[in-house]
Amino acid sequence: MTGTIKNAGNVTGAESGIQIEEDSSMLRIENASTGHIEGKTGIASKIGIILINNGEIKGNLNNGVELSGVTSNSKITNNGTIEGIEHGIHTSGITRVEVTNAGIIKGGRKCYFIYQRKKTTFLL
Repeated sequence: MTGTIKNAGNVTGAESGIQIEEDSSMLRIENASTGHIEGKTGIASKIGIILINNGEIKGNLNNGVELSGVTSNSKITNNGTIEGIEHGIHTSGITRVEVTNAGIIKGGRKCYFIYQRKKTTFLL
């Protein structure tokens, strides 16, 4: 799968609001100011994503945004709220993440959590 997800309403999942598996291609997610994405993890991705958030992304049990095992670059532009009970943004595996934040990113434990298995680059 490749393409764009545009949300201006409510996306709620029992596990993840949006979950993207590793057999997908680069995906762009646009969450408008009226958009709300929620689940145990708000957005979980195993591929590189371009995320533009102007609304709210919420992880009720885990993380707001979780990038795990991602081998391509990801870019997060946040003008809204990204929130997780554990972490606002959680990355693990081999990944490069560029975050531009003019909104709120918060987590119960940490705002950002970066687990470096080999090489992780987190630009803020």
